[in-house]
Amino acid sequence: MTAGDRLIRLISKNPALEEVADRMTRVIEAALNNVPARDKVTDALHGTWLGHPLHPVLTDLPVGAWAFAGALDLFSIGSRRTNPGADAAIGFGIAAAIPTAMAGAVDWRQTDGEARNVGAAHAVLNSGALGCYTASMLLRPEHAALARLFGFAGLGLIGASGYLGGHLVMTARVGARHESDASPPEKTVEVIGDAELAEDAPTQVDINGLPVVLVRHQGAVYALADLCPHLGCSLAQGTLDGDAIVCGCHGSTFALSDGRVLKGPSTYPVTTYKTTKHNGSILVGPPIESTD
Repeated sequence: MTAGDRLIRLISKNPALEEVADRMTRVIEAALNNVPARDKVTDALHGTWLGHPLHPVLTDLPVGAWAFAGALDLFSIGSRRTNPGADAAIGFGIAAAIPTAMAGAVDWRQTDGEARNVGAAHAVLNSGALGCYTASMLLRPEHAALARLFGFAGLGLIGASGYLGGHLVMTARVGARHESDASPPEKTVEVIGDAELAEDAPTQVDINGLPVVLVRHQGAVYALADLCPHLGCSLAQGTLDGDAIVCGCHGSTFALSDGRVLKGPSTYPVTTYKTTKHNGSILVGPPIESTD
């Protein structure tokens, strides 16, 4: 086990971080409850409109600005004044950190288990970094050496936070697209008797290890990948809302016809499959190519 693995295990089992996570969740939910058009705002912060999680895109702005400021501060050590470029970069990073944190918060609030604690630690480190850079900004007019020290401390915290953020994406798969590793059918496969599929009742079937949800709606039969791309919940456990299926875990909503996202938090569409009927059976075929 590497030192990084031991650190992640320590964080994920830390009861103090569980309490921090609980408090963070209450604060985030309370804030969202006071936001007009909450669903539209959270979808925007998730990145549903972008087709990709928004948070990792935004992180480049404060991290890049603060790294640039750190380089300029390093070269200005010994001077009684801070570098004007570093001052501007730190100010930009502070401003950019606000929407970045908001996007991260709405993503994190729906995690659980190890990802929840690691995400809480990630947020604590980011908050510490923001505090350091704010202090650095306030000190810059008169106390250059101390301002640089706070800036370097903030950069160190951002580096540690970035490690945890990488774990959340690459290992815990927060923000990654969740889908089955099984291969889709290359030709039509009989999966269920036509009479067995009730109207408006999502039903899971297995195609050589590939979980697929079948839905009969207004006489038509639809087949979609059963795993919600958001965090991997089964869509067969969800409900129908008109011509759409709603994930029972976090409310992501997908069109039955083509799997496109109608409502987040998912930023990725669901794969859909061709369906036909033959001799009283429902057959599922290869994926339907996206027209986007």
